[in-house]
Amino acid sequence: MQCPYCKANIPINKEYCPFCGKRVTVGFDAIAASVHDDASVRRGEQLTSFLRWSFAGLLIVGAVLFGLNDLWDHPLVYDGADLPAPDSPPSEPTSPGTILKPYKEIQPLVAYEGQAPRVFRYRLDPMRTQLRDMHGGSAQTGDAVRRGLDYLRSQQEPDGSWPVNTGNLRIRKEKSQAAEFQWARTGLTALALLAYLGEGETWEVPPGRNPGPYTDAIKRGIKYLMDGQDAQNGRFGPPDGNFMFNHALATQAVAEAAGLSGDPHLRAAAQRGIELIERTQGTRGGWGYRDQINQRQDTSVTAWAVQALVAAQQAGIKVNPEVLAKALKFLDEVTDPRTGTTYYGVEGQASGVPKQATPSYAGVVLMLRQELGENSTSPSVRLLARRTSEVHPRSKKEWGKDWQDKGSDLDKERALTFDPHRLYFATNGLFYFGGEDWVSWNNQLVPALLDMQDRDGSWRANDIWSVKVGATYSTALSVMTLQVYYRYH
Repeated sequence: MQCPYCKANIPINKEYCPFCGKRVTVGFDAIAASVHDDASVRRGEQLTSFLRWSFAGLLIVGAVLFGLNDLWDHPLVYDGADLPAPDSPPSEPTSPGTILKPYKEIQPLVAYEGQAPRVFRYRLDPMRTQLRDMHGGSAQTGDAVRRGLDYLRSQQEPDGSWPVNTGNLRIRKEKSQAAEFQWARTGLTALALLAYLGEGETWEVPPGRNPGPYTDAIKRGIKYLMDGQDAQNGRFGPPDGNFMFNHALATQAVAEAAGLSGDPHLRAAAQRGIELIERTQGTRGGWGYRDQINQRQDTSVTAWAVQALVAAQQAGIKVNPEVLAKALKFLDEVTDPRTGTTYYGVEGQASGVPKQATPSYAGVVLMLRQELGENSTSPSVRLLARRTSEVHPRSKKEWGKDWQDKGSDLDKERALTFDPHRLYFATNGLFYFGGEDWVSWNNQLVPALLDMQDRDGSWRANDIWSVKVGATYSTALSVMTLQVYYRYH
C-alpha cells in the first residue's frame, strides 16, 4: 500500500512508514486495495511463467514431430550412405563401371500413393497350403521346409551374411574347397534369402502383430546385399572370383523381395542389377563368370541370370524382351535336338574351350526354356523332360538323420547321388512340364528329400558344389526344391 504522507510503497503490516517515519493508520479500504494490487501482480507473474513454459513445450513437441517425420522418411533399417564399397579392378571397355557407394535404405513397408503392387502373395497362407496340397506336397514337406529355414537362421552371421564354410559337412577335410570360394559369400547369402522369400516371408511386421521367426534374419540378409551393391554399375557384391554368380543370385533375391514388399528402393536396386545383367549378355545369348560380353558363356551362370530376369519381370521390373529372346536362343544352342543332351557351353567361343556334355543340366535347360515361354508340347522340351526323368531321386536313410560313417565307398556313392543343384532345376522343370512325368518324379522326390534331411534341419550333401561352399548351399536348394508347389504360380 502507499504511505498517505510520502506516497512510498510500504508493506501493509507496517505501523510506521520506513521512508518518512510517520505513523500510518490503515483503513479497510486501503487493505482491500492493497490485496487487490498484490493479487494482480501475482497473476501477472503466473501468466508470464505459464507463457514461458508453454513456449518451451511447443518447441519440444515440434522437435519430436520433426524427428518422427524424418524417421518415417528414413527408417533405421539400412543406412549405408557413408559405408565404403570395395575397390573395383580397372574396368575393361565393355565393363559397366567402377564402384562408388552403396545404395539407399529400405523404406517403411506402408501403402502410399504410387507404391508398386505386391506380387508373389500366393506364397502366403492360406493359398500356400492349398497350392502345396494340390500339387503333390503335404504337411510333412511343409514341416521339412520350416526345419530347413530354422537351420539356415542358426548359420547366419551377425552382419547378415551366410558364411562359406564346409565344416558343417560330413566330408574328409582334404576334400573341402571352401578356402578358394570365399568370394561366393554374396551369392550364398542370396540363396539363403531366396529360401525364406519362397515362403512369402519378408521383414514386414503387420500392425498389431509380433515379428515372425525369420523377420530379423531376412532384414539383416537384405541389408547385407543392399550394403554391397555398387552405386554406379549396380553390381551386387565385390568384383572377386566368378562374381556374376553372386550378382545374378542377389539380383533375383532383391527382385523377389521387391515384389513381395512393393518397396521402391528395392525395386530400384533390382532394376539396376537387371540392367547390368542385360549389358553383360554375351553375343551368343548366355552369360559368363565376369561382366564381359566377349567371354566364354556357360549354362551354369546363364541359369541364375535367367532366373533373375524372370523374377524381375514377374515383379513388374522392366526387362528387355530381346535379352530374354537371346537367352532362349542360347539354351537352344546348348541342347542337342536329336538326343536331348545338354552342354556347358557352345562351340566357337573366344576362350577356345570345347563344349562339354553335362547330362545333369538337362533339368536346368528344361526349367529355363519353359520359364522363357517355350511350350511344353515343343519336341525339344518333351525330349529334355524324358532325359531329366531318366534318373529319379533316391536316397538312403543313413545319408540323412540316421547317417553312419561307413567309409569312402558311402562317401562316393552319396556324392554321385545327392546333387541339390540337379534336384532343384529338374524338379522345377518337370513341375512346369506336368503330367505323369511330374507325378512319378514327385512321388520319389519327397521321400528321398525327407530321408536326407538331418535332425538339425539341414541337408548335408557331398556333391561338387557343396564341398565348395557348405551345407547352407545344399539346405537352401533343398528347401527351394520343396517349395516348388507354390514358389511360382
